Amino acid sequence: MSTFNGHIKEYPILSIDRFVPNGFAKHFILSHVHKDHTHGLESLNFKEKVYCTQQTALLLPLMETRISKQLMYGHLKELVVPVPYHEPIVLDSSSIKLTFLPANHCPGAALILIEGDNGTVLYTGDMRAEPNFVTEHLDSLKTYRIKNLYMDTTCCYPERRNFISKIASIDLLTKLVQSYPTENHIYLDCWTVGYEEIWIAITEMFRERVHVSQKRYTMYCHMNPLFESVLTTDPTSTRFHSCYWEEECAKHEKYMISIHPTPNKNIKPFKYIRSKQSKQLLMTDLPYNCKPFEQMILPFSTHSSLTEIVFFHKFVNPKEFTPCVARGGWETLDQMRRLLTEEGCKLNTGPSSSDIERSNASISSDDALKHTLSDQHGSVENSIHYQSTAESVIQQLNPSNQLLQRSSSRLSALSDNIPTRKPIYLSLSSCSESYEQDDPISVPALSASNENTLPCSQPQIYNEPFITKEKTRQFLKSIKELKKRNNKNKIGSRCHPVRL
Repeated sequence: MSTFNGHIKEYPILSIDRFVPNGFAKHFILSHVHKDHTHGLESLNFKEKVYCTQQTALLLPLMETRISKQLMYGHLKELVVPVPYHEPIVLDSSSIKLTFLPANHCPGAALILIEGDNGTVLYTGDMRAEPNFVTEHLDSLKTYRIKNLYMDTTCCYPERRNFISKIASIDLLTKLVQSYPTENHIYLDCWTVGYEEIWIAITEMFRERVHVSQKRYTMYCHMNPLFESVLTTDPTSTRFHSCYWEEECAKHEKYMISIHPTPNKNIKPFKYIRSKQSKQLLMTDLPYNCKPFEQMILPFSTHSSLTEIVFFHKFVNPKEFTPCVARGGWETLDQMRRLLTEEGCKLNTGPSSSDIERSNASISSDDALKHTLSDQHGSVENSIHYQSTAESVIQQLNPSNQLLQRSSSRLSALSDNIPTRKPIYLSLSSCSESYEQDDPISVPALSASNENTLPCSQPQIYNEPFITKEKTRQFLKSIKELKKRNNKNKIGSRCHPVRL
């Protein structure tokens, strides 16, 4: 689930995956069709051009809601601007050049390479950075000097360190299906765009098409006619389903096996135990009251694992790094920053406050400081930009640098010129006969012996405290006596003030 706000700090006139007019964005770009990246496109008031890949342009107007099954973006059919992969385009009235690159996430998903006067920036959207895919389809990125990498960090957690490859997942799927009798109907829970490889593998292996709804069939065949040989709308012609499990299919429920592709660290499919107390919730197209004979979890991820995030960062070698998914706010970003550093990512950024505290106790060499990161708190929600170099880190943390030496010498020179001031006496004027004049208090002058440093071990001694318990009692007593003398007048009012 993306938490990116759409702002590219190097190019403020661009808004990526966020389609809410903000006064300065002139060009809107869509990385793929998943709903967490289309915020604002559902509004009928949105009238701007949307740059996207050719497949995304075909899919977007046909996307429907999961519950009501209504089209969400049908009004955008004339607004999308399809752009082929690997073909740069220059945006109107600007010198900014865009190039869409494949992202290995879902049909039409793209990395967005931005080039212009403010440097080259790479936005990944959602991405599965499998090493074989990166080296085969994204090798051209090595020729660029990436200033800032806006990276998909959905699975940037220690518990999601490694995922099996998509090819390995497909192999597990076919073996799992083969383990069941042919009488069992198989439900492939491909509830959103991105699991099409599962359908293709099933069709090639078992020579049967997959049953889907009419709208889903129309959408995929409109995007690519090859899906006509992969999908079908006839539930009686196959035992494989990715439909909404309506009446015609429900009669097979007693012997139906549902398979749910889910990103996890397992290397084998495992059984899902359905219960009210279950902590693992499934995103599924099956009705809530559906009770399959067996439910299986298939390890399958369309997002990069922690190891793949680290690999891609080292592959691109950006100057700055901006995580696009941080569900826990600043605390999660700080943990993510430390984790990537421990994994070997060299992020040339400034230190956070916790780094400074820790460095005072443990960091002693400049080499250790070069691997420090910081969270630059931007003015926009949940977006963090790391903007400093290793040299600035050393200057901030190393007290022996020349800047601090010059500053300390200037401070000592200024302290020599501080004049000695005489005590200042303050007094309280009497407000009644019973309230006598308070004793004067004094503000002590700076002594000549304390010109360079202030004593921390000894407390400052004043000639007379400003307020004492005795004086407070006298003041309250005088107020009570004044109230008794004139009950009608309000003590302390505008007409009868208490003079101090």
